[in-house]
Amino acid sequence: MSGRRIYCRHCYREGHNKRSCPVITDQLKGEFFHYNERAKDYREMGSHYVDSAERSQKTAENYRSKYIGRSGKDPETGQKVTKKVAKAARMKDRQCTYCQEMGHTRRTCDVLNEDMEVMKTATKFIRRDYTDRLRMHKVNKGTLVVLHISTYIGDKWTRIKVPYMLTAFQWDQTTWTLEVSRERIIHLKALTDRIPERDRYRQLSLVQLEQAVSQGQVTLSNHAIEPPAVWLEGKTTDPIKTFFPLKTFRNYDFQWRQYQDHDNPLYRARMALGLSMEKSA
Repeated sequence: MSGRRIYCRHCYREGHNKRSCPVITDQLKGEFFHYNERAKDYREMGSHYVDSAERSQKTAENYRSKYIGRSGKDPETGQKVTKKVAKAARMKDRQCTYCQEMGHTRRTCDVLNEDMEVMKTATKFIRRDYTDRLRMHKVNKGTLVVLHISTYIGDKWTRIKVPYMLTAFQWDQTTWTLEVSRERIIHLKALTDRIPERDRYRQLSLVQLEQAVSQGQVTLSNHAIEPPAVWLEGKTTDPIKTFFPLKTFRNYDFQWRQYQDHDNPLYRARMALGLSMEKSA
């Protein structure tokens, strides 16, 4: 059985696609010579046409780059160019989906690579701050927490106070985030059998636990919390790229806060890494 036939969406001929269409390649070459000659004519017409000459020359160079990117040859000399020059010409009109700058893709974006390194370092600061808050509140495994919950007692829907014991911190469930205090990794178990099974286990964030502390519903622990060293050093199960999803552009935290907000962990991370505090994109 013969393979599937390929047709060009530009010239509708068989045997090639639009990317390699010789008609487009010839058109680019023709446009280059057209604007290149026009630029020469404007320059010969005197100083009043300098701007027109520059515009035409710029357009000609744009077509030159596109032709080189497709053919690997310089339209003016007909000579082959190096692979590096041809690649640079192809990339000239490409826009990075992350930093929005022209001339490269997300895969080779220096701004993205730098932001990922900043995020890795910021994660260490964030987790150490998280630990400091736990220690300040004297919270650890074995801590008793009284929560107001809505549940069924018999056939009646009611709201009651239930004592829970803090049984675990699920450190390995922490994702790449700037808001680790909102991650529900604190596990509790009810100290009563009066409530339904589904309500006997709870998962809280540090923010929710601090609300209970402020209301005097938490007993103090005699032992300071000690998270795993690898967690404090930023170890996360998912790769760092999951925090920078494809097709998403650079957000406000990285565009502004890491350069201006002195209390932000991203700013502290840039300082720790010795990076420039000038906005790069």
